[in-house]
Amino acid sequence: MTHVTSIGLDVHARSVSACAFDPFAGEVVQRSFGTDAGEIAAWIKGFDEPRAVYESGPTGFALCRELRALGVDCVLGAVSRMQKPAAEKKYLIHS
Repeated sequence: MTHVTSIGLDVHARSVSACAFDPFAGEVVQRSFGTDAGEIAAWIKGFDEPRAVYESGPTGFALCRELRALGVDCVLGAVSRMQKPAAEKKYLIHS
């Protein structure tokens, strides 16, 4: 499945910050939310073929499951599996 709008979520215990990027239009839209998955899902669904992602962490997987149940394509990024930038790798080798 291809997607048009990439949506990054910064998920905290009491708030969620969202940033949507449409590479074809060059449009970036930001918004802040509480923790209501329905409100977040409604905003996400307002974009063309959206796909959301957020970093796994202490907030767990609940929001991802809730968004998926509401029809949002959402995935989690596992920090341990993310590539480190080249500059960070160099620093880690020399430290």
